[in-house]
Amino acid sequence: MDVFTTHMVSYSKNPNNDNSYYRYTQSREALAYVKLSDADVKILGGDFNSLPYKGPREPYGILSTYLRDSLTDKYPVRTVLQKNTESNIKKIKVSK
Repeated sequence: MDVFTTHMVSYSKNPNNDNSYYRYTQSREALAYVKLSDADVKILGGDFNSLPYKGPREPYGILSTYLRDSLTDKYPVRTVLQKNTESNIKKIKVSK
């Protein structure tokens, strides 16, 4: 088993540069290292400083071309959304 960690560059307050290029580059580099591993199990974790968007230039999209998301494997998106919706409906009913 190989475990990899990362901490990608954060967002910037500069409206002309949100550091997305650097996160894109860091994602591709991290993925290259994971792919070099010959371990049966590969785990990558860390602070990706991005939302789970599957765009081709987004860290999540890049990494999910090779890696699996253990959260969505265990809890498919539809199930998570249903639970959150049911929870919010209960809160609304209780808060009359």
